[in-house]
Parts: sequence; structure tokens; C-alpha cells
Amino acid sequence: PPMPPGYNPFNMPTDKNGYGGKTDKYRWTQDVDEVDIYAPVDDPDIRAKDVKCEFHLKSIRLVVKGNVIVEGETYKEIDPEESTWQIDRGNWKSNAAKVKAAGG
Repeated sequence: PPMPPGYNPFNMPTDKNGYGGKTDKYRWTQDVDEVDIYAPVDDPDIRAKDVKCEFHLKSIRLVVKGNVIVEGETYKEIDPEESTWQIDRGNWKSNAAKVKAAGG
């Protein structure tokens, strides 16, 4: 069924001037503590077993049913142990926690 007008399951920023960017496959935003990445998943039957998401100190990679959606290096280091992902109603979201500087 179609989503109702204004439906925004992850409270994705709608301000095109937000602190982040957009590609043809995903959109990202960030603040001083974390980077959020959002990607539509067009398959309503997608399951966790169909998704391979890897967080490394300087990179993120997302593969859905063999198709690479997100792959690349991060500008700053992230904490793979504190980074998460989820799929809900056709949307994939990751939250990559940035590594804190010593003393900060």
C-alpha cells in the first residue's frame, strides 16, 4: 500500500541545505557525534539475511541482495562497535558513531 502523505519513518531531514549530502542511492546527514545514512529499499520482502552491512574504523559498506548500495571511506573515524543499522517499511538506516577525540 502507498505511504500516507508526509510519512517519514526515520525523521529524515527534508531541508536540502542540511549538513550532509545525497547520491542517487542514499542520503546522509551528520552532526558532531554521528553520521546517519538513509537508503530506500525497493523490495518489500527484504529480510535481515538479505543485508550485509559493515562498519569499519574508516569505511561503511552496505550490500542488499548482492547490490552495493553504500560503499566508501568516512572522512573521520567511526566506532564500529557503537554503529547500528535497521530496515523498516522499505527504508534502511544506519547510525555510525564518530570516534571521540581524547579528552573530549
